[in-house]
Amino acid sequence: MAKEKAARDAQRATKEAVGEVARGVRQAAKAKEERIAKEQAEKACISRNRAVRAAEDAKRAVQAQIERVAREKAENDRLRAEQAAEEAKRAVRAQIERIARGKAEAERIAREKAEQATKAEAERQAKEIAELIAKTEADRLAREEATRLKKEEDARMAKQEAETRVANKKEQEAHLLILEEDIRQAGKRVEDALQTKKEVAQEYRQQLEIQTQAERFKADRMDEIAAMRRDEQAKAEAQARSDAWKLGRSYGEKYDQAAKARKTIEERIERLKADRYEEIAETHLAAKASGEGNTAQAVEGLEEQFKKDMEVTNKELELANKACEEASKAQRNLQAQMHADEQCETKRIKDQAEARKQQEEMDKVKLKQADNEAAALAKSRGEPIRLANRGAVFFDWQGLNFTLSLWKQSGHWGSMESTLNQWFLGLLCSKGAYDTRCAFLGRLQQIFYTEFPGQGLELKPFGSFITGLGNDWSDLDICIYSADFQPNAPHSNVVYLAEFLRNCMMENVIEIPDAKVPIVRFVDPITHISCDMNIQHTLGIHNSSLIQTYLSIDPRLREFLIVLKYFAKCHGILDASLGYLNSYAYNLMGIVFFQEQREAILPRLQSKEARPRSYNTLGKSRKRMPDFGSCLDNGSIANQQVSEAGIIYDCSFDTRIDAYKSYGFLNKKTVAQLLFEFFEFFSRRFDYRTMEVSAINGRIQERLSLQNGKKQQIETAISDFAAQNRGISPTCVFDSKRKLWLSAAEQAYFKDLEEHGGMPSGMVPIPGVASASLTLNPVKPVAPPRGGHYDRFGNEAFLCVADPFIVSRNVAGACRGDRLAKVWRCFDHAYKCLGQGNITEAFQPLDLGGH
Repeated sequence: MAKEKAARDAQRATKEAVGEVARGVRQAAKAKEERIAKEQAEKACISRNRAVRAAEDAKRAVQAQIERVAREKAENDRLRAEQAAEEAKRAVRAQIERIARGKAEAERIAREKAEQATKAEAERQAKEIAELIAKTEADRLAREEATRLKKEEDARMAKQEAETRVANKKEQEAHLLILEEDIRQAGKRVEDALQTKKEVAQEYRQQLEIQTQAERFKADRMDEIAAMRRDEQAKAEAQARSDAWKLGRSYGEKYDQAAKARKTIEERIERLKADRYEEIAETHLAAKASGEGNTAQAVEGLEEQFKKDMEVTNKELELANKACEEASKAQRNLQAQMHADEQCETKRIKDQAEARKQQEEMDKVKLKQADNEAAALAKSRGEPIRLANRGAVFFDWQGLNFTLSLWKQSGHWGSMESTLNQWFLGLLCSKGAYDTRCAFLGRLQQIFYTEFPGQGLELKPFGSFITGLGNDWSDLDICIYSADFQPNAPHSNVVYLAEFLRNCMMENVIEIPDAKVPIVRFVDPITHISCDMNIQHTLGIHNSSLIQTYLSIDPRLREFLIVLKYFAKCHGILDASLGYLNSYAYNLMGIVFFQEQREAILPRLQSKEARPRSYNTLGKSRKRMPDFGSCLDNGSIANQQVSEAGIIYDCSFDTRIDAYKSYGFLNKKTVAQLLFEFFEFFSRRFDYRTMEVSAINGRIQERLSLQNGKKQQIETAISDFAAQNRGISPTCVFDSKRKLWLSAAEQAYFKDLEEHGGMPSGMVPIPGVASASLTLNPVKPVAPPRGGHYDRFGNEAFLCVADPFIVSRNVAGACRGDRLAKVWRCFDHAYKCLGQGNITEAFQPLDLGGH
């Protein structure tokens, strides 16, 4: 026992010694590493100080060489640091090897001592073991015999079990074959049943759509017939009123004539009386003068004649009075009849209104019942709930589409809003990326100050960096601005600017001098930030300022636009170079959509009538504020005029952000609801042939050229593309009855409905059926002509988004044809998915067989 204890003590002492040596080696290595790192830091500091002093003393001509020398020194420092680190690693490995050798030597010494101490004990134990082996040899032989017998028995039993397993396996395999055949038969029956169910469901949907369409057009036809009847009845009533008025006027004329005749007779009576009095007086005077005695006889003769004349005149007067009374009585009778007719008409209108109200109530009950049945059917199929169209007209990317329907809003707004908010927070630009861009801008500004002293060149960023709609990998848009701009200066040429950036060691420098706005694209080699730089084109700065102002008014707009941009990126429709839309177009569409809400969320800041709400964010009334036009007139808001290419653009807008903070107070919709309505509008209610998104007016309106076309009553051409793909004549006219622009095929369809009592005959194709298929053309679309504007009805259907300052510029002019079709399909897909509450699927890219 004493020897074992001594051996353990020796082993423990050896381990402690080895541990001490290892700790000492580690401490020495650590101290050496710290010393080397400190020396390297001092050397690097000295090198940097030298580089700074050299950079201060050097001239502009050797600036690029100094930077190259600095990079070479940095590379040498890195190599020296790597070499020192490698030497330190080798030293540590050597020390570890020495420790390992010392440990092995200590273990060997300990083993030798332990062997010497236990040698006698081992001899004793060996003797005891030999005796024990001799004693148990007989037992071993007996056990071996028993083991052999047991193995033979086990082998026999195993053979029997194997035979049994084989038989059972064969039986199970046969049973499995029977089951597999039954399963195949059952699967085939299930597939047949599913196919039959699918065909039945498809047929039912088609029948339901046809029935819905027939009911819609029947209702339209009934409305037209009712309108025609109302027009005829109104005409009859107007005719009756006209006849009554004419009859009353004739009675009045008769009364006037009778009254006039009576007045004439009365005047004649007065004249007769006056004449008789004069004749009698003259007879008296004549008789008195002549002294004749027959004066009384003459007077009596005059009186007799006067009486006869008066009798005749009185009879005429009685006839005139009788005519007046008859005319007056006829007038009174006519007025009484008109009053009675008016009371009957009022009662009839009231009864019709009551009957119409009851019919509307019954129609509402039927429509609600139809909606419930459609909802139950959609729920059983796992589809979104389709709503009745109620006679509405919907559009796809080519025009009218009678196969489209609305979908009921999902009840999962809370979960979808939470998901959108998480995506929004993950898509925001991080503080580190923002600081990196700020530092890069400062470094680039210093390079321009050094290269172009006294020129007053300022690098003004715009785009997503200013609006805050970018992310960590967004590009940086920069405008080189000078208050004293000289077009003939070298730095005013993008080719010279590109060469200058190459000399500054920028990477992937590409100049595009033939673009509408000449730019230079490059990548910073240190931060790897991609940049687009233009010279003195400041409209982009004002555009960014306008968007930033809208973003400051309502916080929902920022989340909406970032999520919309992410949606477009997921579906591959965020690339103007491929014929789709750019971020700027999506931003304008979102802003105008917020302005066009029933309860507007955003004001129209460019309108002279723009005025803050009369209540604050708490809903309390406040003093009425002046409109934007008054602020421009009194100078409280500056008038911004920008000149580009000799054209002056009005870039003024209302900048009273704090006053507009409560503008969308009454609209309580969430971002998820607004996104659902956005996709509904641009996949159902927006006619891509005739409508435009006007950012300056803040409205989604009919194109101005079409309004002029309607006034002049001219036909406007549509695309040959649409004509070839839909088999229609390339002309389109305005239907004043339906308030729609109709192509030839759509006119033929409505004419067919009118000829068959509101029911389709089946001989004319239904508009919208041809839109079911789509194959994207892999060839890039033709770019719009330089300086050309798509402000007319166009050569084909296209998306028109007018710039807020250059109103004749369509920022989405290249989005047409199959590219526009893909954009519409993505909107339609997202609308249906959000209606079903499946927001994740809405952002999954569609496979349409194109690019």
